[in-house]
Amino acid sequence: MFPRHETPIVKLQKLKKIRLDYSYAVLASKSIEKFSRYYITITYINFGLFGIVNTLDAFGHGSLAAVWILFMVADFITLIFITVRLVSTNQVSIDGLEDLYDISFSLTTQQAQHENDIFINRMLWKNVGFTFGNLFIINTNFITSMFTLALTLVITLANFLY
Repeated sequence: MFPRHETPIVKLQKLKKIRLDYSYAVLASKSIEKFSRYYITITYINFGLFGIVNTLDAFGHGSLAAVWILFMVADFITLIFITVRLVSTNQVSIDGLEDLYDISFSLTTQQAQHENDIFINRMLWKNVGFTFGNLFIINTNFITSMFTLALTLVITLANFLY
């Protein structure tokens, strides 16, 4: 990213430009998230509730029509697609940490190293991405927790109902 023949001043200017671009990307991400926050929350609640009810229905009575099963599969595929896209937004914002660490080896001035450290600290916040009701960032940990909660509810409700 930074050739060895560049002067420290040029490297510092490039690093500041990259930090500025990252800040613009974070602002754009927050604006998009603010716009779609409630839609995402309602979508996950909708998929969660209907998924639990449909799963209980499928295992409890066993009399679901083929059309209904296709509808459930289509809902599940849609949920997976949306989730992958939302999680990838968070992952992309974190992926640059390794590159920043590699850049730190080529920086020779104290000021450039300080700029790199500020940038690394900003990326370590890991708060870029979409939220669930402005409560949680949708990342891999959130998805694992939601899956565990849904599975627990299905098992618990199945024991009580059947």
